[in-house]
Amino acid sequence: MKLNLKLRLRKFRFRFVKKSVGGGKTLLCNNCTGAMVLHDYGLRFDTPTVNLFIRPADYVELLSDLRRYVQAPMEDITGGNSYPIGLLGGRIRIDFLHYATFAEAAAAWQRRAARIDYDNIYAVLVERDGCTHADLLRFDSLPIRRKVALVHKACPDIKCSFVIDYQGADGLLGQIIDYRGNFGSRYYDRFGWARFLEI
Repeated sequence: MKLNLKLRLRKFRFRFVKKSVGGGKTLLCNNCTGAMVLHDYGLRFDTPTVNLFIRPADYVELLSDLRRYVQAPMEDITGGNSYPIGLLGGRIRIDFLHYATFAEAAAAWQRRAARIDYDNIYAVLVERDGCTHADLLRFDSLPIRRKVALVHKACPDIKCSFVIDYQGADGLLGQIIDYRGNFGSRYYDRFGWARFLEI
C-alpha cells in the first residue's frame, strides 16, 4: 500500500513535466536507472540499454566504439542462468535481467540500437556492479560531451562525477532507484536530469 502511494505521487509529480518534453535523446546507461529516467520524462527508448545491466568495464568498452559494437553479433551465453545473457561482439557481456528469452532480448536490443542518435548521446555510468576507479577514469576520458558518473563519494579526479550520498553494502553506490522518504522521490532524483538532458 505504501509503495503504491509513492508510485502514484511520483506519477503525479512527472505528469506536468511530460507535456513539455520532446524525444530524440539517446540516453545510455549501464543499468535500469537510465530507462527509469526516460520513463519519468516521457521519452522514447531510443537506446538499447534498457531492462538490462552491463558491468562497468564492459559498458565503458561499449561506449569506446559504440557504432561498431551495436552492429556486432550477439551470442547467447545464458547457460543455466535464470534470465538471458548475451555476449556482444565476442567481448561485452549483457545481462538482460527483465527479459524472458534471449530471442526477445536480442530483438529488443537490435530494434532500439537502430534508434540511436549519434549526435545526441547522453552517457551515464552508475557506480555499481563492481565498478572500479579505473572504470571511472576511463569513462571520464571518453570523448562524449554529455556524460555523468554517479558515485557515492567525492572523486576529485573524475571531472564528470556527481555524488549521490547513498552507499550500498559493497562500499559502492547504493540502489539509487530506491525510494527515499514518503513522497515518491528516488535517490537518483538528486541529480539534475532535466538540465543534463537539455530539456
